[in-house]
Amino acid sequence: MQSADIPEELRRLKDADPAVDVVNAVKRGDLRFLAVRGFTVEVPGVPKTSEGGRLLGKHGTREIEGTGDDKMIVDLQMAAMRYAEKYDRLLFEHLKAR
Repeated sequence: MQSADIPEELRRLKDADPAVDVVNAVKRGDLRFLAVRGFTVEVPGVPKTSEGGRLLGKHGTREIEGTGDDKMIVDLQMAAMRYAEKYDRLLFEHLKAR
């Protein structure tokens, strides 16, 4: 895959700070969790509990563009997975405290 074909968001997440991005998303009113596509769609960082399910159902998800099973950009996909896990964990804790 050529650099121009890689979605901008996927490239940006490699060096992004999920704590800053959660604060900005909350300020915008965007309380969706981040989903990552692989063999299935995952929402890393959200516990598989009734509370996690309730908050997922209430706020929904937004899939990170460019995640999937493209073997050419595995390093960026892994960075997106790590980012989403931290982001979702921070957002979960914020929403749980409301």
